[in-house]
Amino acid sequence: MFGTALGAEVTVFSRSDAKKEDALKMGAKRFIATTPGFADDLKFEFDLIIVTASSSRLPLDELLSTLDVGQKLVFVGMPEEGLTNVRSQTLSGNAASLASSHIGNKKEAIAMLKLAAEKNVQPWINVLQMKDAAKAIKAVEDNSVRYRSILIQDIEPVKA
Repeated sequence: MFGTALGAEVTVFSRSDAKKEDALKMGAKRFIATTPGFADDLKFEFDLIIVTASSSRLPLDELLSTLDVGQKLVFVGMPEEGLTNVRSQTLSGNAASLASSHIGNKKEAIAMLKLAAEKNVQPWINVLQMKDAAKAIKAVEDNSVRYRSILIQDIEPVKA
């Protein structure tokens, strides 16, 4: 949604078509499932890939091969296991770069919120009661969260 708000033509990559409808509703122009062979017709097509997944099981060689010469794949997701599935030969095929985002600061957070307000970027959230925290944790473990879970605590009014 932020890419679209900034004027980018957004393509979403995902393991399956499960999120396709949502991705298009959020402003993506195209959706690509990363099934075997997905990158064959996409060589040198993209200027930037932003990886939001925190998995180390991404098809990085294939994703990198879709970047135009000298472009970047940037991680904002942080895989705990590290990256062990990238071949240096893939990087040399198009002089692609791997990068990571830094943790944003207050100035950047304010700019992001300002952009969201100006472009009416609304979060897609699932609000749960604090008593349902175990359900939220299970959804994260099952990879079924769509897209952020927010836990709230109802507080009884204080009687005077």
